[in-house]
Parts: sequence; structure tokens; C-alpha cells
Amino acid sequence: MSSFIDVLNSSDVIRVDGGPLLSGFEYDSDDDVVKFSWDNGEGDTDVVIIPPGEAATAEPNGNGFLVQDEAGEVVKVEVFNLTPKYPVPAKLHTGWGTLLHRADAEKVIHYSITKILMDRLVDDFIGGHAGRIANNGGFLAQIEALYKADRGREAAMLCGLSRRLSELTPYSKEAWKAALSDPDSVSDSLAEYLRAR
Repeated sequence: MSSFIDVLNSSDVIRVDGGPLLSGFEYDSDDDVVKFSWDNGEGDTDVVIIPPGEAATAEPNGNGFLVQDEAGEVVKVEVFNLTPKYPVPAKLHTGWGTLLHRADAEKVIHYSITKILMDRLVDDFIGGHAGRIANNGGFLAQIEALYKADRGREAAMLCGLSRRLSELTPYSKEAWKAALSDPDSVSDSLAEYLRAR
């Protein structure tokens, strides 16, 4: 099997000559024919066929290949992988930020210390170049990167941050976890809320 077919098989979506995104293609391994087809929006089906032997000669080009179709025309076949997005809930980017600023204002823990904690949390969870980018981007970038790294689940982030905060303050991990789980429930003094837990 050619690298062209291998790449097509491993792609999430394909685009042929600037057409619509396609979720698949047909490949007849016996005849070595590749077929792309889609509804052109006018009730007709557009078809591009890559004849026998051409798949093996497809030339890599940018994010895809240049290959000849059955009419001898060179077509551009682009390949894409989809990356899921994980929208960060407001309680994390707004709620946690507000909570940590309140912790600084009430002298529970200095904000520069929470910045160091966040940097280390990102380093532990993500690390490498992606971790450095998140840490250089500030608090929201860190939260977004952590949330994405945990595929839209906050449990590991929550445990990691609450454990680190409990190690540097007189309040328990469970108290911090309760506050971080529902920042809106901390209505008055953060210190009193944490002490009551």
C-alpha cells in the first residue's frame, strides 16, 4: 500500500481540489483505484478518480498530495486531523482566578505563590514546549492548557491545585477542593470558608 493510501486512511477528513471536507474515500485494492465523491449541492455528485498506479506516484505537497486523476489532471488532495476543543467553564477561568485573587487580598496565600503553583501544575501535567507556552501565556492560558490536557475533565486539575494549596496554607486539601469546585459558594471571607471545612 502506498503512503498516499496510508495517509488517507489515517486522516479524519479529506479535501480534493478545494472542495468540501470528506469523511472518507473508496479504495479498490485489487484494481488500485481511489475514488472521491461528494454531493455538489446542485443535486449532482462530483467524482474524482485516481486510476491504477497513480496512488503510488502521488507526491507529498503541503498538507497533502498532488496526484493525477483519470483525465490526466493534477489534483490536490489535502488531509486533516480534527482536534477536539474543550471550552473551559467559567468557574475555572473566572472563578478560580477570582478565588486566587481573594486568597491574596485576604493574605491566605500571596498571588505570586499561586502563580508558581500554577506553573508547576502545568509543568507536571503537560511539560515540555507546550507547558512553557501555557506558562508564558498567563493564568487563563494555563487553565485552558490543563483542561485540554485532561480532555475536558477538571478532576485531576482540581486535586493537583488543591493539594498544592493545602501544602502551603493552614487549610486542608478538602477545604480547598470545596472552594475550587464551587467558587461561587464562597460568598464572604475565603479564610472563614476554608476554616469551616
